Amino acid sequence: MKREKRRVLVTGGAGFIASHVADAYLAQGDAERAQPALAQATQLRPRDAQFQYVLGQTCARLGRHAEAAAALEQAVELDPENQAARLE
Repeated sequence: MKREKRRVLVTGGAGFIASHVADAYLAQGDAERAQPALAQATQLRPRDAQFQYVLGQTCARLGRHAEAAAALEQAVELDPENQAARLE
């Protein structure tokens, strides 16, 4: 039986992969390991407000308030309608 070679297309590329890694760490309650993956996701997709928002929340959990504020401000700048980021 001949096997077909297939490519898997990941929409959004590496930024989304880093985000999924971060989601897995957050699901385990490991914000310390999630933060670098989120930082990478925001570097790869700097115009993604949701990545900035989750990075801000994660930094806040870790007590990194200056980093949290910067990420949340960026999230609001990218998406002014993001009420959740405004409330943080």
